Amino acid sequence: MTTPLNTQQFAAYKPALGQKNMGDPRSMAAVCDFSAGGTLSYFIDMSQVQAAGTIGGIKTIYVDNSANNQVLTISPSVAGQMLKCPASCQGFFPVLAPTPAQFTVSMTGGTAKSTVILLDFEVPYQVWNTAGLNNLIFNGSGYALVSDAAIDAIISGGALATKDQGLDAIISGGKLPVSDATLESIVSGGVASVTVVGSTANGLSTYSAVGGTGNALLTNAAVAVKGAAGKLAGASLYNAAAAVTFLQFFDLAPGAVVLGTTVPKFVIAVSAAGVRDIVFTDINVQFNTQITVAATTTATGNTAPATGLQGAFFFN
Repeated sequence: MTTPLNTQQFAAYKPALGQKNMGDPRSMAAVCDFSAGGTLSYFIDMSQVQAAGTIGGIKTIYVDNSANNQVLTISPSVAGQMLKCPASCQGFFPVLAPTPAQFTVSMTGGTAKSTVILLDFEVPYQVWNTAGLNNLIFNGSGYALVSDAAIDAIISGGALATKDQGLDAIISGGKLPVSDATLESIVSGGVASVTVVGSTANGLSTYSAVGGTGNALLTNAAVAVKGAAGKLAGASLYNAAAAVTFLQFFDLAPGAVVLGTTVPKFVIAVSAAGVRDIVFTDINVQFNTQITVAATTTATGNTAPATGLQGAFFFN
């Protein structure tokens, strides 16, 4: 059954909100009695009061449903919007409603009265449970004591019992064991061992090409700076030739590189009779196979420079 409410009997308020730019904000309150149980509905027609200028266009609805243990539903007649205030809750609900506005307020299985306040100004959406607040007790220590049998039953000595056999089985003494060999190997006594790349104890590895035995100058024969996966942190290069020399980098083993055909990972140009220092300070360059280089007269060519390129490489 739907009962029409006489809006002429609504209490009209001019809220003292301290909002100077709101243009005389107003609200109207209606009490909907659901204590009879069953499915009850109330129809609110704002046509007369809005035509009289008693209140403006409705933008927000405040609902006090704290006394009822059922959901309260508000349906604007035109907008197709449906607002639902949970049981034992209060809150502000933004609404899409034309002017004049019409609303149907309904509930099934209610046991008490609920208050609906129509506002012609905007209030952000927020809902809170008033029943939950009754279970908080403060003892002056700054902590809220929980007066709830279900929660009290699973908390003992400041520890929360999970009541879950899977979790309980792996938690012992307040510690969660790690079932990962890599993590377990670096964690001891609850402290994780950290290796800092670039520290004095764990610094960078180097490769030098300076023209001696085992470290020949770089030319058009691909060589491995590191014969495994790694990260390139930087390089210092000197070109004694009278023309620009290009250093090609490959993420491959030297035997897999065909200069002039294989596309390099990237290329660095070193000017004639010049020095080029490269430093990757924030993020090193990752090589997944090997760090391989070759020096040529063009960026992707296969011709050897007139003079080999001298270089020092720094990597992990």
